[in-house]
Amino acid sequence: MLLIAAALVSACGGSGGQTGGYAVTVRSGGKEMGRFDLAALRAMPAVDVSTPQSQGKQVQHGPQVRTVLARAGVQRFATLRASGPGVAQAFTVAEIDDQVVLDFDNRGTVKLAGAHLGQDRWVRDLTELDASP
Repeated sequence: MLLIAAALVSACGGSGGQTGGYAVTVRSGGKEMGRFDLAALRAMPAVDVSTPQSQGKQVQHGPQVRTVLARAGVQRFATLRASGPGVAQAFTVAEIDDQVVLDFDNRGTVKLAGAHLGQDRWVRDLTELDASP
């Protein structure tokens, strides 16, 4: 039974607390500053951001990107590169305001989304935030 349960958890993408599961890595100046799995992201204060431009849900919920960066020790940056599988977007410091969050989606990942960002700039299945001075 335990082998079957382990196989099901593995097939469903669960990490069971092991390294190598889904996480968002924060980098600055080429150095890894932090790595946050879903549990760590869910433990951060979350806000609701209204996104009427969304074709799906109209409110995104999750920690502010600035909070995630600060928890990793990134206090200042000029540009932020957000990337996920096959996609990357670059943002200025002004674009990453308090209305930009890492929204928890139904796939067990987060997406970078914001009230003032076009939906075509959102980054789904986000895996990395790279802050440049």
